[in-house]
Amino acid sequence: MIINENHPTYTTSTDVAEIAKTLKKLDITYFDFTRNYKTGERVWLTNHVASTQRYLEKKYYLCGNTEGAPEKYTQQVVFLDTLPKQYIYDDVLRSHNIYHAIQMINPKGDYCEFFGFGTTKENSQIINTYLTKLDVLKKFCDYFLEQASSVIKLVEKNKVILPFHNKKLDFINSDSFDLKDNLLHSKLLSKRQSECIKLLIAGKTSRQIASTLNLSPRTVEHYLTHIKTKLNCKNKTELIIKLVKIIV
Repeated sequence: MIINENHPTYTTSTDVAEIAKTLKKLDITYFDFTRNYKTGERVWLTNHVASTQRYLEKKYYLCGNTEGAPEKYTQQVVFLDTLPKQYIYDDVLRSHNIYHAIQMINPKGDYCEFFGFGTTKENSQIINTYLTKLDVLKKFCDYFLEQASSVIKLVEKNKVILPFHNKKLDFINSDSFDLKDNLLHSKLLSKRQSECIKLLIAGKTSRQIASTLNLSPRTVEHYLTHIKTKLNCKNKTELIIKLVKIIV
């Protein structure tokens, strides 16, 4: 283990939990914050000490998806269920009943910030919350940085410096904004398909989309299948994930 149990990464978890308690209104029970500087300095904060401790004890910082050099990342939202190295999330998060997790990635020049959100296994509806409340989560990130400024400084004073790995980050999508422009201007999709996408992003089910657009559920599924083909998605979950990347 690279830090002991008295390190601020662990001892500040109560402070982090106090700041993050507002997330319970959205049924979000897990929160973590990571800041990686270009110098190799790391800041880890969480409301769930056991998962972070597991991450560090197993030395996942040598290969994890957030452990590349800061300049490799672009601003986006990713679903952890779709990232490489799922064994890390099985061991670190799901073993503690933390599921359906996302990360908001925010590059900031000299460093990159990662804000993680998760919930319990049975709360699969959280994906709809993520889609419809992304603006709320973004505001929470700003709120957290403000409220936790003293805690962050404390961890920085007890800095841990580690090398970054050079493994490929397959989930980084630098073409998101071009795809967004094409999508929103219906260059790739028909009018009906665009309407389906807007409702899907708003968290509606296929049946709800059908009711809103006065279509049959079968027709909506046909549209979504066609959209998945156009955007090269294997299933609806992958489609939603790609759409989240596009709209953020």
